[in-house]
Amino acid sequence: MVCLIIAYWIFLKRYEIKNFIIYIVKKKKVKIVENLTFLHFTSAVDFNLNINGEYVKTSSTHENRFVTVATTKKAIYFTYLPISTTKTYLPFTQKLELNKDGINSQSQYVEVIPFKNNHYEIFLTPPLSATNTLSEIINEEYFGKTNVVLLNNNTGNIFVYDNNKLKKQFVTSIIKNAELNQKNNNIIIKCELEEDKYFLVILKADTIETILEVECDTIEENETQIKALKKMLDLSKHAFVNTFSFETNKVETYKVFLNNQPNKTTDKYLIPLAFLEAVKYENFNLAKSYLASDLAEAPDNFFAGYFGNIKNIYFDRYNLNKPNVGYTIKANEIFSYFEFAIENGMITEITKV
Repeated sequence: MVCLIIAYWIFLKRYEIKNFIIYIVKKKKVKIVENLTFLHFTSAVDFNLNINGEYVKTSSTHENRFVTVATTKKAIYFTYLPISTTKTYLPFTQKLELNKDGINSQSQYVEVIPFKNNHYEIFLTPPLSATNTLSEIINEEYFGKTNVVLLNNNTGNIFVYDNNKLKKQFVTSIIKNAELNQKNNNIIIKCELEEDKYFLVILKADTIETILEVECDTIEENETQIKALKKMLDLSKHAFVNTFSFETNKVETYKVFLNNQPNKTTDKYLIPLAFLEAVKYENFNLAKSYLASDLAEAPDNFFAGYFGNIKNIYFDRYNLNKPNVGYTIKANEIFSYFEFAIENGMITEITKV
């Protein structure tokens, strides 16, 4: 059992209340369980979860996205069984060690995200299975001694051969369609992927050096350049643009707003997210627009030193009864927790906990 919570009567039945797994045990007195650790399991795909050999729950990306359990144990074993009708994933069993410094996991497929008051999100990444099915060749072209082959098995693969020797491989999601051509000394590989995504690779034809490799949402090409735009899916609706010039053979990278100006939020719980995303994308004018006047006076380089090189941002949905809004960020491969005081739609104080 993951956790014993003592109540009045025994029913020997597991109840689910607000995603918490509660075991009811027959007892006439109530015993309060202290030092509980709350584990919130989640994944980008549907999955079944077993804890210490016992089935707990099925998670869906549409409902029950988080499977939450509470425990006082120092270690638990869980089994993750991903569910998909389109891809073949491997299940796995892992051990989580709980101690005063947090939770440890040795798996590259398990990320532990810490929050306040002993709450942890356990984000699970499903490993793809090696497929035994025949590979489907999508496209193939020769450019002198260079042979480019695109095929699907469990993923999309781009193989680049020189004199029949494999020199490069690019892995992406399943390729629906592809276009290969050469312009000047550049080999252009454009792939249409699943879910309305695209993959663009530009190679030097003579050296097979990678000039550009990017997954994106749109690709535009004319006589002078090819442009790839990637939506960042942030609140302000940033997008990154990579433009390769056929005249200069150089790549230019810059940021734009999809609506030509940033989307702004006044929601108390989203204001810190919009601020942190702006810091992540180094749009400091936008970031400061969410700060009270005294905080906005800080120089731009202050934010990089205080928050670090932000990689991921996680909302603390588990402590919503607090006056301040909490977020965990991952920066420089370290997790840090911050609390934001909000008044009149502005951040008035930021505290690193």
